[in-house]
Amino acid sequence: MHQNMEPSSTTNKKSIHLEFDLGNLSAFNINSLDTYSLKNNKEEYIMSFSRDSIQILVNRIFSLPKIITLNGSFIELPEPIISLPREKPIPKPRPETKWEKFAKAKGIKSKSKIDGKMTYDKNKKKWVPKWGYKGKNKNLKNQWLIEINNNNNNRDFDQRILTKSLRKERIKRNKNQNIINSNSKKKTNRN
Repeated sequence: MHQNMEPSSTTNKKSIHLEFDLGNLSAFNINSLDTYSLKNNKEEYIMSFSRDSIQILVNRIFSLPKIITLNGSFIELPEPIISLPREKPIPKPRPETKWEKFAKAKGIKSKSKIDGKMTYDKNKKKWVPKWGYKGKNKNLKNQWLIEINNNNNNRDFDQRILTKSLRKERIKRNKNQNIINSNSKKKTNRN
């Protein structure tokens, strides 16, 4: 803003015909510009014309019904008149994984979020995660007594080591399967 310009009032006395799209917070002036003023004081003329147009737009926005909440007052904008194009193309649907294809074929549906991640542990008398760090699935690790099958006669056999190695094997197998799935996704994206 120029230093010699004084701040203007919020009311606009000029009659400028604008077309509004309040949903997109925009105003369009279809009037032709005053060529004489444009040649003489180009900068000032464009500034005052823009300021008046924006002031009319802001006045229109504030004339819309207000919604007052605890967080403050809001103005609900109407639906946009002009539909603007997307900046980026519509994303392509990601290819199904092996598991998703299998689940669809067998009619298996995923568990809902209502099922939750926490479960109540009666021994600890508090809510604990179903899996992961300090999870319910780690109970076998913390038990002082572990039942061993009768068919195992080896005295050096340790059930804790066996369960830990089985868990690590499952994790390794899962990582390998994820790598295979991601490679198959890359192949389908190239085609």
